Amino acid sequence: MSYSAPNRLLMPARHSIDTVTDSWRLSSAAMNTGLNFTANLAFYVPLAVPRCVVVRKLWFASGSPSTGNVDMGLYNSQGVAVISATATAKASSREQVFDVTDTAIGPGLYYIALVSDSNTDGFEGEQPAAPTACAFGVLTEATAYPLPATATWVVNQTNLVIPAMGLLLTTVVS
Repeated sequence: MSYSAPNRLLMPARHSIDTVTDSWRLSSAAMNTGLNFTANLAFYVPLAVPRCVVVRKLWFASGSPSTGNVDMGLYNSQGVAVISATATAKASSREQVFDVTDTAIGPGLYYIALVSDSNTDGFEGEQPAAPTACAFGVLTEATAYPLPATATWVVNQTNLVIPAMGLLLTTVVS
């Protein structure tokens, strides 16, 4: 028996890796369009990156109202920021996209982060019963606006939020 690598020409190119279809979450859970975050509480959701990619943008699913500011980032498995967006006012559009410096990352486990400085901003995501988000690897950090260069993660068994967010990318075939 021998191993043959898959034919990369037949593999579909990915344009996004996100918390809706690519994280360890309940695939049957309903999306909630009216989530409110605790001000300055950052959410770090695990994402498995299966191959080398170039991250071009970060995005999250927004909702109304929009009263505060948000920040996004991508962290490696040790909690060090790999990609940082510029904190900005939250838009009320369906999605909000952050243009970031194009960054090549290799396969592995990463954490995509989102934080708001307002208790009243609306977001889209899942709201599973506690401690489901914790069981799926979602970590939090209090007083994290703007996002830090190195995360200080907390395992929060009372967290009820898994934000819908992701990476827009270019697949690198090598």
